[in-house]
Amino acid sequence: MCDATMTATSASLPIRQLSKLTMLSSLLLTISRAPFATTAFSPNLLLPTNCNFSKLFLSTTLNFDPSPTIRDKATSTILIGRHAALSSILSSTDSYVTLFGFRPPPSIMTSMLHSIKPAGSTSSHVEVPTVGPAAPRPPHVMSICSMKDEVSRNVHPMSLHGYAEAIAGRCPKKGVVHVICAVEESSLDWCGPIGGAVARAFPLFTRKTTGGGDKSLEELDDGSEEDGGGEEERVVHVTFLDSSGKVVKDSRQIEAAKAAAEGVRLACRLVELTTTAFAQECHNLFQNEPNVSIEEIVGDELREKGYGGIYNVGKGAVEEPRLVILTYDPKSTGNSGEADDDSDDEDCIALIGKGIVYDTGGLAIKSKTGMCGMKSDMGGAAGVLGGFLAAVRLQTPRKIRLLLCLAENAIGPKSVRNDDIITIYSGKTVEINNSDAEGRLVLSDAVAHATKHYSDVGLVVDMATLTGAQLIATGKTHAGILANTLELERRAVDAGLRSGDLCYPLVYAPELLKKVCSA
Repeated sequence: MCDATMTATSASLPIRQLSKLTMLSSLLLTISRAPFATTAFSPNLLLPTNCNFSKLFLSTTLNFDPSPTIRDKATSTILIGRHAALSSILSSTDSYVTLFGFRPPPSIMTSMLHSIKPAGSTSSHVEVPTVGPAAPRPPHVMSICSMKDEVSRNVHPMSLHGYAEAIAGRCPKKGVVHVICAVEESSLDWCGPIGGAVARAFPLFTRKTTGGGDKSLEELDDGSEEDGGGEEERVVHVTFLDSSGKVVKDSRQIEAAKAAAEGVRLACRLVELTTTAFAQECHNLFQNEPNVSIEEIVGDELREKGYGGIYNVGKGAVEEPRLVILTYDPKSTGNSGEADDDSDDEDCIALIGKGIVYDTGGLAIKSKTGMCGMKSDMGGAAGVLGGFLAAVRLQTPRKIRLLLCLAENAIGPKSVRNDDIITIYSGKTVEINNSDAEGRLVLSDAVAHATKHYSDVGLVVDMATLTGAQLIATGKTHAGILANTLELERRAVDAGLRSGDLCYPLVYAPELLKKVCSA
């Protein structure tokens, strides 16, 4: 989703804590803006009971294995990075065989790079003959994607916002592709963010057909090598290079890239799920994680326990609303990761996501054009779940609580009505004058739950596709952020600049808002 909004609240959060949030909070923003597959699988489809879901969904497989054998399998190569880094790498012709598995003519490679202006983010590609240890091989498609050497202060130094578009534009639709990302040696921590950026270039699933017509789901799962109308699976291998042109083999960096990419792709896949299926996915993801616990408050139990926001928003739908709570405690298995000396004194983080799996607007119904794309109104929940998954995979030393507000804002005889007065979990009463403003209702229940029941929470971060006004305020590339401390706001912006998951602060002036509301 583009209209991503993140709110961070801290009562007394020291600067040292904020630095711990850098990778996670910026990763969350990445995932929330992942290119959701709006043409993907719908739970309403009738699927065969023996359907191989992993094959059905994954039309592109991502691999971050730095093994040199991958270069010999590739039929095309994409080299991407800043112009100066690419120039340095390509100037060493002795490394061509090591990088590509064959020796492309240096004159062609130099001409390709020179055809790209250093001031712009552009690309060039050409089909080159293959001569090398793996010959004979068919002609190889070589692409170079150059990012700007100098960028403005509000974007990532490597222009990660352009990675997905650049790679997707040059990547063939099938076969084995080798994506080589040039990373400056002083910034190897960028491998994780780059992994997430690369993942956004590839959809998980497609039913688009070519020539032979559509295939049934049974035919897609018949064990053949074809997928979705005759397209074979695309396999993408990603390699990172340092400034000297050597392959990065640091396991920490590779694992960070894998975790970021996994989180991004998870968020894409969740866009088609109902509340029940979404919750089940949480159980499936963490059933083998001993340091993750899950609990749910579902349907009428929400009403009985006072969660009036989530319950009233989702009570008109077929699938029951629910609050899904996941807790990651690294100490529960004796694993504390690579914590700093003072990590034990730091409070845990509560991540809260808006998970409206479909938003009709309720009885304040959206227009026929305004309702399109509302399967993605669960982008906040998908984002924080993907970030939570990455944190668990990387065994972060910080305790994290995740609260997912899952509901469908549907139309029906039980739907909440304008003029209804409801009581949310904090005890406050709310008069509904626009049932299409449901996001703040579900989030309020989760925020109240986190602050009431968890004394160890020092930071609350909620993420939501809350309002289209954010697009006007900060644009399609930068998520809007609202923080109650200046230090937290600055750290969040810095986190985005480190990872390319860009955000920009909204005006924080609650006293002025009170004047407007009381006028």
